[in-house]
Amino acid sequence: MSVFTYRNIGTNQMVYVGSPMFDGNPLWELVIGGSGGDITVHEADSTNVHGIVNTAQLETISGAAAQVAAHAADTTSVHGVDDMTVLQTIAGTNTAISTHAGAADPHGDRSFATASIATHAGAADPHGDRAAATAAIATHAGAADPHGDRAYAASTTSTAVTAHSADSDPHGDRSFATSAVSTHAGAADPHSDRSFATSAVSTHAGAADPHGDRAYTDSTLATHAADTTAVHGITDTSVLETTSGTAAAVTAHAGAADPHGDRAYAASLNGGHGSATRFETIPRHAAGANATLTSGTMLLGYFTAPTAHAGVTTITIASGSGTISSGLTLGRLALFSVAGNGDITLLQASTNDTTLLNSGSTVYTGTIASTPLVAGQRYAVGVLTVGSGPGNVRSAASISGLTVLAPTVARAMTGQTDIPTGTTAVGSLTTTANVIYAGVS
Repeated sequence: MSVFTYRNIGTNQMVYVGSPMFDGNPLWELVIGGSGGDITVHEADSTNVHGIVNTAQLETISGAAAQVAAHAADTTSVHGVDDMTVLQTIAGTNTAISTHAGAADPHGDRSFATASIATHAGAADPHGDRAAATAAIATHAGAADPHGDRAYAASTTSTAVTAHSADSDPHGDRSFATSAVSTHAGAADPHSDRSFATSAVSTHAGAADPHGDRAYTDSTLATHAADTTAVHGITDTSVLETTSGTAAAVTAHAGAADPHGDRAYAASLNGGHGSATRFETIPRHAAGANATLTSGTMLLGYFTAPTAHAGVTTITIASGSGTISSGLTLGRLALFSVAGNGDITLLQASTNDTTLLNSGSTVYTGTIASTPLVAGQRYAVGVLTVGSGPGNVRSAASISGLTVLAPTVARAMTGQTDIPTGTTAVGSLTTTANVIYAGVS
């Protein structure tokens, strides 16, 4: 039968647990209270206790709360941030994102992010954190002495510490931690990070212009569109012509009577086919031959009006050095327009002049009513004499085969008693080798 005895040693009370069979010697003793026991010394010790080098450096709960409060109020050099006041709040960020909205999916981020988030959200352990944590906690929980506390306690001479060290879970921390970590590891979203991220990404993906890129791009494009200098390698786009403008210019150019001034220049050359106010059938210096006229046969010389003329009133010809006219009953000059098929239509004719060509190498004129000429239009001047001596006119000698090649430069019309009126078909005209000189002004 066990025997309990008490012994008072100073301020210490000793409890002896013994047995008579051991002559009253106690099997062990436990010091309760007092300042001189091992537990009292252990409790007062502040260094190398339970693996803690110096317990005086530990913080109380209230002290830690104060430190956290002070830390929370600090705005400079916190977590590597120089100034927390320049950071944006969640509400501010949401407001900025809302303001930033506009484009359905300006960068393709929405479709990409939606697919990535869906994959990420559906993964059981997308970052491997759960598996790593579970394995680490399991290893930690299964370790015999993860913090070295047991070895330290076992190394002491205290029976209580030894017993404490022998306890696999003296504070219940292991079982609690194992349960908590297991629950945490099994939770789908333990910190609500997944749901928050999913919501934020969904909001971001649904935003019309989350980064302001659309508005920036629209503004930049508007500025670019309005720019007229140094654009796409063009020094000044204001001097460019549009497609419609070019088409209009080409149409206007094609319809212009003398778009390059060539016609006016050619007409201005003296000694050529005339001037800007005088149009001629052949150059005057080429009129070196005599064309003998036949009574009742009208000779025709052709020309194209190089420019428009407000109205010609004079027809000019010249007699040759051959036989002069005599006994004329009719002497007239006429101006015809020439159709594309060669038909001629009378425009104006001079009055009858029976003295026409009655002197050699002489210039003769006939007056007609003012007749406007159209640039590019083909015209013909006719000379007709009827009488015993019809005379001759200055011309350029050729052959009939050449004079009727397009454009026709000379033709004749036989059997006439006067200038034909109206329109005369080209089939009524004959060929001639004589290209008469005639001018209108």
